[in-house]
Amino acid sequence: EKIGQMAYEQASVFSFFRPEYTPVELVKLGLVAPEAEVMSSGKIVGLLNGIISMVKYGLVKCNEGFGVYGECTVTNSSGVITYQPSSLVNINAVVQDLGDSLTGGRLSTKKSLDIASAMSSPAVSSDPQKALQLGLQLIAASPEFHSTSRANPQAAPKGTPTASPSNENTAAPYKAVIHLALIGGCDSFNVLVPQSSCTALHNQYMDMRGGIAQVNTLPLSGSDGGSTSCKSFAVHNYLPFLQKMYNDQDLAFLANVGVLTVPCGKTDCEKKTLTELFSHNSMQDEVNRLDPNKKSVGTASMGRMADALQAYGYRTSRTTVDSTPSSLGGRSSMPPPIVTLDQKGVRPFNTNPSVPNMTDLIKKLNGESGEQCGLYGEIWSTLLRQSLNQTDGLLKVLNSAPTKNTFPDQGLGKRFKLTAQLIAAAVNGTRPVNRDFFFLPFEGFDTHSDVTVTLEEKFAELNATLFLFV
Repeated sequence: EKIGQMAYEQASVFSFFRPEYTPVELVKLGLVAPEAEVMSSGKIVGLLNGIISMVKYGLVKCNEGFGVYGECTVTNSSGVITYQPSSLVNINAVVQDLGDSLTGGRLSTKKSLDIASAMSSPAVSSDPQKALQLGLQLIAASPEFHSTSRANPQAAPKGTPTASPSNENTAAPYKAVIHLALIGGCDSFNVLVPQSSCTALHNQYMDMRGGIAQVNTLPLSGSDGGSTSCKSFAVHNYLPFLQKMYNDQDLAFLANVGVLTVPCGKTDCEKKTLTELFSHNSMQDEVNRLDPNKKSVGTASMGRMADALQAYGYRTSRTTVDSTPSSLGGRSSMPPPIVTLDQKGVRPFNTNPSVPNMTDLIKKLNGESGEQCGLYGEIWSTLLRQSLNQTDGLLKVLNSAPTKNTFPDQGLGKRFKLTAQLIAAAVNGTRPVNRDFFFLPFEGFDTHSDVTVTLEEKFAELNATLFLFV
């Protein structure tokens, strides 16, 4: 019974698409797209690499394939695609058959002709099987394959939005903001503790925290902090680098703050405020957005900052690592696209293409020229184009900016390493950016039990990584 309950909690709480998730492109329309929550550049490129590998070689591991083992040959595959059309002579008929099978007949006439033309190109026309593989790969990259929208032939192509302010401020010194979100509920008093000299507040802290109260702490020198009830604070003893930074006057605390607009309790908060409480995902959104009066729905605090700076001519960039673009959403209709990385950084796309211009063909099928594919198809196409446009440039950037310190090759260390590389590339001029915004999550603070041990483990990782980064 206990195992069953744990499985239920795991499925219903921790492994789901947020039903209210809205990509920045749909905010003004009031629509949601839960599955778009996982569409980072790395995952999109990784998915297409896997599909391309599967079409060519079957289930093998090479080129980010979906297999468990095997080199880039069909003989090493644990499964292959066996589809064969009745004839490979009539390419248009083959594309029609593929479009019916893979998109439910929603592939437009224009895209069908473009795919048939690519399959008839000299690079593959002499080998019918390679031509068939190319057709499968191109359709699997199309918005019709990844959504149920029907194309609109009258819609104008959008391309990839870019920002070019007329008053561009290229001489401004570089600065960055990094939002490190301790996901799950790491509140102020897990980090910052009133010392015993503050008798009333310390006693209240010990009483409220009970068995998880921090006893072994590191004092902060001269820490009046503007507090009226206590002039002496300490930090968790697994955060010595935070203590050092504070004592060196390189760190400030804004403690015990939130987004509630009026005092309220569990029974009346929903009546008195617009703040979404009582669930992990809603509270994380509230913290990221900092918009308790809902004046800028769908935006996030750092996205609005980037908008404002961009309006004054600053070259801004917004990057998430292992998070969603909504963490950095802004108001502007033409912002620089949000860079969405995962821990693997930047994956090269399709290193052994079936035809030399394959990336251009995929961009063309995804709206860079030609028709659009409905609202949800357009989400796929927009994020795909952004991912492909970013990939080559970011690979060069990361290769040009090695870090001075050796970060752990996973978790928080990998996220901060990527951030450090991007900052270094901006400082050395490889990235034309002078105002950077980064959003990095650090999960694991949803401590239903073993709070003391978990905090020690997580804070030790946090402390070591911040030391390397700073």
